[in-house]
Amino acid sequence: MFDETKNKDQTGLADDIPKQADLKSKENSYHTQRPSTIHPHDLIKANEQLLLEINERKSIEEELKRSKQICETVLNAIPATISLIDTRDFTIIDANKAFLDDVGMQREDAIGKTCHKLTHRQAQPCDSPDHICPIQQMMKTGLPSTVEHRHYKKDGGMITLEISAFPIKGPDGEALQVVHVAQDITERKKTEELLKKAQENLEKRVTERTAELVAANEQLQQEINERVRAERDLRKSEERFRTVADFTYDWEIWRGLDGEFIYVSPSCERITGYQADEFTQDANLLLNIIHPDDRDDFRIHLRDIERSSDIFHIRFRIIRRDGQVRWISHYCQPVYGADGTRLGRRSSNRDISERKEAENEILKYQEQLRLLNSKVSLTEERERRQIALDLHDGIGQTLAICQISAQKLQQATDSKTVIKAADRIISDELAEQIQNKYGPITSLKGDARPKSMSLNKRITLYRATRELMLNVVKHARAKQMEVSIREENGHLRIEVIDDGVGFDTAGINSRLLGSESFGLFSVRERIRALDGGVEIVSTPGFGTTVALTVPLKHEGDSESEKLEF
Repeated sequence: MFDETKNKDQTGLADDIPKQADLKSKENSYHTQRPSTIHPHDLIKANEQLLLEINERKSIEEELKRSKQICETVLNAIPATISLIDTRDFTIIDANKAFLDDVGMQREDAIGKTCHKLTHRQAQPCDSPDHICPIQQMMKTGLPSTVEHRHYKKDGGMITLEISAFPIKGPDGEALQVVHVAQDITERKKTEELLKKAQENLEKRVTERTAELVAANEQLQQEINERVRAERDLRKSEERFRTVADFTYDWEIWRGLDGEFIYVSPSCERITGYQADEFTQDANLLLNIIHPDDRDDFRIHLRDIERSSDIFHIRFRIIRRDGQVRWISHYCQPVYGADGTRLGRRSSNRDISERKEAENEILKYQEQLRLLNSKVSLTEERERRQIALDLHDGIGQTLAICQISAQKLQQATDSKTVIKAADRIISDELAEQIQNKYGPITSLKGDARPKSMSLNKRITLYRATRELMLNVVKHARAKQMEVSIREENGHLRIEVIDDGVGFDTAGINSRLLGSESFGLFSVRERIRALDGGVEIVSTPGFGTTVALTVPLKHEGDSESEKLEF
């Protein structure tokens, strides 16, 4: 990427000086010590040594060349924009591919132009207090600088970047050049705005709820203060310690190594409806009041903690004496005597039923947000489709005539060869357009059966399929791509198949939450909204198949139209 020819030549000359001096020294030594006549054997040895040094230097030069190629490849593969800038006049010395793509220029056109001219479209560097130039800040402090900045893209749009400036200093410590690294954080800023709005709404709800809890909180604070004073007074004896333990809010348990209850706090009655002595008299009472669906998990928990010294946490449901089902958050850890002897385990149990209800409400709210996002996307796509229809009405009429002609051709003859030939013409034309635009050889396959579905579903499938095809273009490095559309058992199945590099699907669900896989996450959520599913099959080096499956009819469908693939 970066042109290091000048520095390399200077370095090479610098490296030659000690070698030449060394050779000169050897030559002088040789002339000083040699006899009056030079023996041919000595000349051969000198030549062999010289050849060894020449070969060694060639090897070093080849290694430097390979290292430079590797560095250029790595820098050009980095998605962040990177440029080398002269601090004296802010001119571009060199830049990676991402930077050149952003400004829409070739390398030879960008070099020599000022950074503010290319990215800000202005004659002078930035000097606004609210729009700090990272290069000027770095030059003032002599240290690397990182700021948020705004740049123009080649299409005229503005983006927000996180820019870091790293100085390259001369022998006197002065910054002669700067490495300018910029990362697009526009989407992150949008997300932060959304989070800010969500936070504002949450704060509003918290304020409303706080008003209702003020009185209860004052009473609770009074109780806490009283309890603190009581704990301070009761630490002098074991009886006082027990009093403190008996008044803990959580349900506290101490079980011995034999599984028997040594101590159960009175709080158990508030949470379970059973008194403390009922637990101490029946070691199986706790297991018996656990919900049947959670009982096996608790047994596994007991087995895991038997010899472990770790802190364990588990959530389970219990059935109170009055029949109510409550959620319990259970923490347990081993307890030891003063001499290090293990005395059993202590567990703290808290009723989190209200929290679970709140979590369920949040999940419902997230589902509502997902549906709202889908509706917004559908509305946007409708507008785009309407504009496309207006702009390309003539093309649409031509395609309609071709479709009518194909239908007449199908009705006029039973020859499957003619029908397949007509389908092949249309498919090849579409595949050629995709190939010319994106690169991979693209083929389309369909069962040619009419499929009835709503306009909303058509739009969603179109956007999802387009996203998958763009993913192939961006990431797969594929030579061939195939899009298959067919009907299976009342469902529409669309497969996007490529012969690219593939990837390891292990942990795909967790990776879908990351920013780099937002496209696949978006596709999965849209298809889920249609009661459909997404299947991903991939092996590194053997390509990828992504299948979208949606029911042709499901609740909520409207504006049903015949759609033939």
